[in-house]
Amino acid sequence: MTRRRVLWWWLLPLLTGGLATFAVVGYAASQLRSRRHLAAAAAYFVMYVGYMVGVGFDNPAKPGILTAILFPLFAVNWLIGTAHTAWLERRLKAGPSPVQPTSAAVSRHRAAHRKAEATSSVDPAVVAAQRRIARRNEARALLLSNPALGAELRIGRPDLARQYDDGGLVDINHVTASVIASEFEIPLTLANEIIAQRTKVGGFQSADDLVVYCQAITPHQVEVIRDRLLFTPT
Repeated sequence: MTRRRVLWWWLLPLLTGGLATFAVVGYAASQLRSRRHLAAAAAYFVMYVGYMVGVGFDNPAKPGILTAILFPLFAVNWLIGTAHTAWLERRLKAGPSPVQPTSAAVSRHRAAHRKAEATSSVDPAVVAAQRRIARRNEARALLLSNPALGAELRIGRPDLARQYDDGGLVDINHVTASVIASEFEIPLTLANEIIAQRTKVGGFQSADDLVVYCQAITPHQVEVIRDRLLFTPT
């Protein structure tokens, strides 16, 4: 809207005795998208209609209660309405007011900000480790639900050529001593003992079997590698 189009707005209610107040305020409310000013326009309309109806019943020769009521209605529509439209004129010249965020929007913004800060503060190495753990869980679930597919994907077999990423699982019942030593970063002599006991008992069934049958392995060592162990039948 240009400056020229709103320059004379305040003259409309002034020159019409308040008749145009509701129309000008209503139009300004629609431009500003303000429910508060729209309600004010409706109030001006009701007051003006009330004034016009009351004038038909009032007797100027004998002023009374009705006269005392009608004068404020007229004054509000005429004088206050003129001031109101002048203020709205300045608001429209200045442009629309910035939209104030609701409390819900503020809460969402703060939550997103806190999440971004938390994400940015996490060590990339921690994120990568968490992803590997998630991959291991997915691979275990796949192997349990479809053993044939798991075998085809060679889950737990880092000693074989493959394309599937199982997150670092190791099938302790099928890999060689050198693979065990390399994957778990343990001495080759300890890996050889694992192979010897595996052959003796016909394969391990759980991580606890390593502690039971391999004298050189401590419970702490088993706990460190437990999440990466697989025990498929031999």
